[in-house]
Amino acid sequence: MSNSAHSENRVVATAIGDADAEDYLSQLMFSQGWNIVHRSLDAASIKRYYDEFGIDKSTLIYTTNFPGAVPGFFADLAQSFGLTLVNIDSIPMNSHILMSHIRQQLRMPLIHTPSDDVLDGATMFDPVPTKVTHQRNIVVTGTTGAPGRTTVSIALARHLAQTSPVELLDADTHASNLHETMVKGDSENISLTALDFANQPRELATSGQLRIIDLGALGRMATEVTDRRWQANLRTNVMEKSASALYVVPAHDVGLKRLAEFIVELPLLINKKNLIFLLNRAGSGRSDKAIIGQFESLVQGHAWGKISLDYALHSPTLPFSLRENRFTKEVAKIAALINPN
Repeated sequence: MSNSAHSENRVVATAIGDADAEDYLSQLMFSQGWNIVHRSLDAASIKRYYDEFGIDKSTLIYTTNFPGAVPGFFADLAQSFGLTLVNIDSIPMNSHILMSHIRQQLRMPLIHTPSDDVLDGATMFDPVPTKVTHQRNIVVTGTTGAPGRTTVSIALARHLAQTSPVELLDADTHASNLHETMVKGDSENISLTALDFANQPRELATSGQLRIIDLGALGRMATEVTDRRWQANLRTNVMEKSASALYVVPAHDVGLKRLAEFIVELPLLINKKNLIFLLNRAGSGRSDKAIIGQFESLVQGHAWGKISLDYALHSPTLPFSLRENRFTKEVAKIAALINPN
């Protein structure tokens, strides 16, 4: 095994008492590209495995009903081998709930040693209630490259600012450029703000105001949810707590390839109920129609919209929001899909 694999938090071993539950989890994680290096049968075999191979900084997913595991057994393993422990007692065998729980645990400190105590009567199929308060945030993210996230963020802000105050927040840790793109003073209802990246924020302060967030690009979700750097934590926290998220895709083959990769990894995204896919710069030629058809096929079952080529953010005469053209009408349709609450 390579050194890079040793340092990957997606290197996983399982120690799960119920054989059917272990098989379900392992197949699910294999399908998501996780590297499961050991599926243990009992406490002696998992201890022997780590003693022999010494794979540290990996993840061990376990249940406390694992054969031969006495109280404190898993905590001792974590201490000895630098493991991240993920306990799935009381987690139902549901793909989304399981992956969401694992993702949340992997965003905790590297060595995680929860108590071996389990609530009386709890089983693996009892749900663990979790409550996330969604803020009035509309996130604009998308593929890597330049799919037009900033343009879409500004266009939405200008549209929504016709009826209520809007905060337009630059949270793009890769290429922050809202301040350069936005025309200052073009709407009294828009306040343009930016995060202080010097403070390495991992989440946003709460706000009761409608807020549109230019989040920048999302990388591969399997990397985002296991990356402990503050930038990845910020992106995953913002996505999780927002009311709606627009995922912008450029209308070309590379954009569709990156969209397909994102769709495969959707189970890793906790908050996807209000996810909207947006095909940007969609033309009207024969090849363009083929691209649009592929896009619609990939996002089938999800909310989606598209924006054509003929748009501009600036007008020499009228404010953007007063210019009736194809672009503004398309933006209005997209805004109608968004849940702002």
